[in-house]
Amino acid sequence: MIEKFSVREIPRYPEVIHNPKLVLHDMKTVCKLCQQPYLHHPKGCPNFGTNKECPPYILHLTDQYDLSTIHMLLVKFPFAEYIERKGKYHPDWTLRALANQRHWQLNLLADLRKYWKDIQPEYPGYTFVKNPEGQGVNVEETLVNHDIYLHWCEKDKKERFISVPDYMYGVYLIGIELPLETKE
Repeated sequence: MIEKFSVREIPRYPEVIHNPKLVLHDMKTVCKLCQQPYLHHPKGCPNFGTNKECPPYILHLTDQYDLSTIHMLLVKFPFAEYIERKGKYHPDWTLRALANQRHWQLNLLADLRKYWKDIQPEYPGYTFVKNPEGQGVNVEETLVNHDIYLHWCEKDKKERFISVPDYMYGVYLIGIELPLETKE
């Protein structure tokens, strides 16, 4: 019997990208993206219109933060290694089940919050931007501007996963909020 496996056993690689070259969408585009159907969510993201920290309620990044203060926190996660090790513990699981973000994504986000807590003294006055995509940032294209290319799980015609990327990334932003009188 293989010993219980924990996602915590896989190393992570946190870093800061200072003043990233942001690619931004307007909020109309963000709202359309949030409503795109995906597996088991025919109306798009279930947080759209129900969570105050999501569109259409959340402000655009440019309406809430001084863009000259924005930095990107990211953590690089060896996803293929995680899948391989988890597959040994759960040999009867499908690749889709092994790759289910419920098993690993919250750990990455917790790592980002911990990393932010560790480096926060270096950034007085900065706050954690928890929902960059919801606030108009095209995270994938922004990462491309820094030679980081995201790859996704490859699927067949029946939506079964047939391969996974070597790495996944957790991404947040930090920045200084605009004074209240300038926020819309």
